[in-house]
Parts: sequence; C-alpha cells; structure tokens
Amino acid sequence: MILNGLGFLSAPLYLFEEFFSGKATEHLIGPGIKPEHLNDDRLGRVLDKLSDAGLSEPFVSVAGKASERFELPQPSSLHLDSTSLHLHGRYETDEDARVPEEIRITHGYSRDRRPELKQFVVDLMSTGKGALPLFFRVADGNESDQAVFADLIKEFKARLELDTLFVADAALYSTENLTSLDGLRWLCRVPRTLAEARRVLSETPKEAFSERELHEGYRIATTRSDYGGVSSSAGW
Repeated sequence: MILNGLGFLSAPLYLFEEFFSGKATEHLIGPGIKPEHLNDDRLGRVLDKLSDAGLSEPFVSVAGKASERFELPQPSSLHLDSTSLHLHGRYETDEDARVPEEIRITHGYSRDRRPELKQFVVDLMSTGKGALPLFFRVADGNESDQAVFADLIKEFKARLELDTLFVADAALYSTENLTSLDGLRWLCRVPRTLAEARRVLSETPKEAFSERELHEGYRIATTRSDYGGVSSSAGW
C-alpha cells in the first residue's frame, strides 16, 4: 500500500493490481507474492482490518520500528498539531445508529478555510529535526484541540517511552491540561486572551525585554507563572 501510494495515488482502487504488474513483487514484499495477489479485494480486506484495529496504534508501532531499524537518534522534541480536511458530499448520518469508534464527518473549525463543507481532523506528532512522523490519528470534524492535546501526548508517551520535549500551540495551555501533564516536559505558546497573560504583559517593564539573538521585530522577557497551580517558566 505504501509503494502504491508513492506513485499511483490518484488511481482508482480497482487498478491496484495493475500498479504492480512488471514489478519484482517477490523481492519487494515476500516469496510467492505475485501481482495478481495484490488486487482491490485484498486491499479492501486490509483496510477493514486497519479500521478494526484503529490507525494510531499500528502507525506508532511501524514508526517506532523504522526508527530502530535505521538507528535514528532519540528526538529531542516532538511537535503536535492538527489540521482539518474538507470533504464534498452530504455525509448524512444517523446519530443514534452511529458506531462509537467511527469518526464523525461534520462541520467544525476549518483550517483550510472551507467552513461551508463538512470535514474530519488529523492529529500528527513529528520530530523537531527531520520532521519524522511518529504519531497519527483521525478524529471528528468538530474536535477541539484543547480538549484532546494533553491526552494525545500522554497516550503517545505510554506507547513509546521517550524522554523528550513535547511542543504544541496555545491549545495545550489550560488549567486541566497543565495539571494532567505533571512529570512531562512541554513547551507551548501562552494565549494572550488569558487575564494573567495580559496582566504580566502590562506589568513587565520595557527594559526587561531583550532582542538579542531573536528575529527582527521580536523581543523576549522571562518570568515565572503558577497558572493552574503549575509552576513554570514563561517567555513574553
């Protein structure tokens, strides 16, 4: 499926077998594997099994094995973010009959600026250097980053025991999330909508800000924060 996706992505599924015609399938995949074995029926059965198992766990497992196989160094930081992918069509669903494990195609905050269309959300976690994806998850179209980011970090940590810095955007910064991330190293932007953030910005004197080694137009000042009962360093 990966080989097919790298070079035949836009073709219909019934041409899956044709993609492998003339290719050394026994060498690429395994002894006795011939192009006629790799048809759309086989692909459909594999997709059904992936759906039953869930995508996140196999993805994390494969990414971890690949990192070991190629002896990649342990990442110093992991970056978590989400995006939305819009879909065309009505996607009518019966809420009462919906299977709990299915994602919900629905309206939500559209990152690709198509709010009139229904969508689903993709959560991705990748390394800071090399941008190697290590975690992947699909979710409902109206999922809130603030509601799930801390849980995703803890879920990933439970699967791969990595001593790394977790980086996310301002959606991570809430009382509930900071409390639940106790014992983990994290970095995120403090939303300026918080009353405490506005207070610190107004009370910090201009001479406390430094422009050294920063991009032009940026300044920084550091302070301590006990927001949510969690003591942390904050940069402004």
